[in-house]
Amino acid sequence: MAKVKGKLSSGSKLAIDQCEKVAGILRARGGIHGDAFVNLADIGKRWTSRLRVKGYTGPDLNVADVAYFMVEMKLSRAAFGDPMEVDHIADIMGYAAIGSAYISRQKIKEPLQVAIGEAPVSSGDGSALATSEEPGKVNGSIESN
Repeated sequence: MAKVKGKLSSGSKLAIDQCEKVAGILRARGGIHGDAFVNLADIGKRWTSRLRVKGYTGPDLNVADVAYFMVEMKLSRAAFGDPMEVDHIADIMGYAAIGSAYISRQKIKEPLQVAIGEAPVSSGDGSALATSEEPGKVNGSIESN
C-alpha cells in the first residue's frame, strides 16, 4: 500500500513502531550497560589489543567498527539460527543506530564526552580511556579511522 495524501502505509507504520521499540531498548540498555559510545569504544580497544597479539597492525577499532562487527555477528546468528527471530533484526537496528550516530558526530567533529563523575573506562590492558588531562573526554576525541 502506497502513501496516500499524507498517510503512511501499514508497513511504514509497523516499521516506525519497530524503530520506537528499538529506541526503548537502547534507553533501557543504556541504564544497564552505560553510554553506548563509551561501551563500544572500550570494546574496540579490547578487540584491537587482542588483534595486535595476532599481528594486526591496522588502526585501532572505533565505535563504528564495533557497530559493524556486531551487525555481522547478528547476521551470522540469523543465518545459522532462526532467521525469523525478531531479536536479530532489532539488535541490528540498534547497532546501526549507534554506528550512524557515531559517524554523524565524527562528521561534525564533536568529541565523544563521558559524563563527569563516571569511572574511567578500562581499555583491557590496564590503562584507562578516560584521562585525567582531559576529564570528561575519551581519548580527547575518538576519531573515525
